[in-house]
Amino acid sequence: MDDLVQAAISSFGSTMNPEEVLAHLLPNDVLFVAYDREQKAFAFAAGNHRSGDNGADYFYLAGAVVSPVYQGKGVYTYLTKLRIEHSFLNGRELSIKTRTQNPNVEDGILRAFAKVKEISPSDVVVTREIIRGLYGRQLTTNLPGEISVDSPYGQLDYPRGDAFELTFRGVFEDRFW
Repeated sequence: MDDLVQAAISSFGSTMNPEEVLAHLLPNDVLFVAYDREQKAFAFAAGNHRSGDNGADYFYLAGAVVSPVYQGKGVYTYLTKLRIEHSFLNGRELSIKTRTQNPNVEDGILRAFAKVKEISPSDVVVTREIIRGLYGRQLTTNLPGEISVDSPYGQLDYPRGDAFELTFRGVFEDRFW
């Protein structure tokens, strides 16, 4: 657990504390962990099954972190692929949800879908709902990459803690999952 807490703090920066990291790690149905050759944990991805206000079940992609040294190597995509595959257990085809301030998270989830069931990213519909002040602050020390005014993420008030709730649904032969 200490390795995962340190990976999260090094990824997010000084804005994240150990208690917050553990709150994203522990209360989940599934937790995938990546280890290096020395058996030190450097990444995790958690998720859980939930029911929405309308009674529809979905799979929530909870916290996920990759230590900065391993970022850009496909670890996040692979762990997210495992989470998505887990959501399809027992023949269920659930929508996938998450909350984020980071456009790279959305892109990583779409890349993961492309590796699941040979789904093309063009077969996945993403809806975004802004949740004003969700986190009460910007979660990362630095904004992720260049966020243009044309980007949906340019609408977020990061210092206030705005975030998107993202819902991913697939379209196959005119039906959604």
